[in-house]
Amino acid sequence: GNSFIYSRSIKTIVEAPVKIDAANIGRIDLRIEDLNWRLAEEFSRPDVQYRAVKSEIAKDQIRVTGLVLNNNSFKLSAVNITAVALSKSGREVAASKTVLKDLDSFEERAFTVILPSAGDPIDTGATLIFVDGF
Repeated sequence: GNSFIYSRSIKTIVEAPVKIDAANIGRIDLRIEDLNWRLAEEFSRPDVQYRAVKSEIAKDQIRVTGLVLNNNSFKLSAVNITAVALSKSGREVAASKTVLKDLDSFEERAFTVILPSAGDPIDTGATLIFVDGF
């Protein structure tokens, strides 16, 4: 797939849904090709905030809900929301993402991210959320 990163940022990339048994992973490679560099002033990071995040276990899945706000005076064509569930021991055990399309200026919208249930007990109060708007 394709992605982007803003200047002076660290990015978490999740491609979902991919069901992989972590015990079978021997090596992971990431290749970066066809770079399209831009000046930081041309590609500034939009102000996107999230709040009221709640994680719950329902049947064989983890449901993460919350609200995301486009705190800009312009419309965002898409907002990527990534959720990473942590076990009670702090280990990353499940991840998924969703995309909200066409978020108007100063619009707040609900989101839901569905993650596969993991074998370890989940700490529902420690879900990591990553939000990118463009």
